Amino acid sequence: MIYSTRCPGKINIGLRILGERRDGFHDLDTIFCQIALGDLLEFLPGDKRLTLAVDSHIDIGSPEDNLIIRAARAFEDLTGIPVTGTWRLRKNVPPAAGLGGGSSDAAGALRILQQVHGFPLENEDLFRCAAGIGSDVPFFLLGGMARGRGKGDRLERLAWPGDLFIVLVVYDTGLSTAVIYDRYRSGDRPEARNRMDLVAMIRGITEGECSTIENDLAPAAYALRPELKNDIELLSRMNFSAAGMSGSGPTTYGITGSKDHAKSAYLELERMGRNAILTRFRPTVPGIVVKDA
Repeated sequence: MIYSTRCPGKINIGLRILGERRDGFHDLDTIFCQIALGDLLEFLPGDKRLTLAVDSHIDIGSPEDNLIIRAARAFEDLTGIPVTGTWRLRKNVPPAAGLGGGSSDAAGALRILQQVHGFPLENEDLFRCAAGIGSDVPFFLLGGMARGRGKGDRLERLAWPGDLFIVLVVYDTGLSTAVIYDRYRSGDRPEARNRMDLVAMIRGITEGECSTIENDLAPAAYALRPELKNDIELLSRMNFSAAGMSGSGPTTYGITGSKDHAKSAYLELERMGRNAILTRFRPTVPGIVVKDA
């Protein structure tokens, strides 16, 4: 049998850094929003060694370092169940883009392995396993919209705001999250100011009252890619309800409640030579499809 699932990306609507932790990570306050743009992950169980084949024109590094393989090993270590077979990944979410593609792939692998092996992990253990793989991985087990605290792995589900459409501006080369955080530590950070509560920010977007999304990592990203600030200003001028940068960048986005507005803005960005993607929020975690090999 072949098990397959979609692995959606995400955007961050607001990202606050509250301080550095003893473990070297940072305490965050952010809102994760799952989007329709996603990878396709398939698994064919077998009795041979674990392998990963990637269908992508993008270099995503060594398969052994991929989060899918790390997720399979973590599942194996926690359950004692050997994981062998072939993973196939069709990559659509740009890597190192602030869209969580690798983390979503890891969550997809855990969801598939749970089904293949009869759901051996209780939810609490599954989420703990996911958090050990990466800070964003637990969100992709929850999906929809959630507030993330701690390293981003302490999640609070939020009500879905309704149909919202997103235009992403992506880049051929990504940004290293570790480098962005190093720049932040070195002083590339926002000025102190009165800041809107993140949940209130979501309400502002749905009511068309919020224009620029605050992301504490943006100054560090701007220092490496000055054009990102220009792109956010461009998106704001295109009358999106909100514009911002996702995660540690470099992807920027505009949000609107109008599908027609999103489509016209997407086409205009394409005409301007920007690498744009039209997508929308996705409220649920994708299911798993099982078919004959």
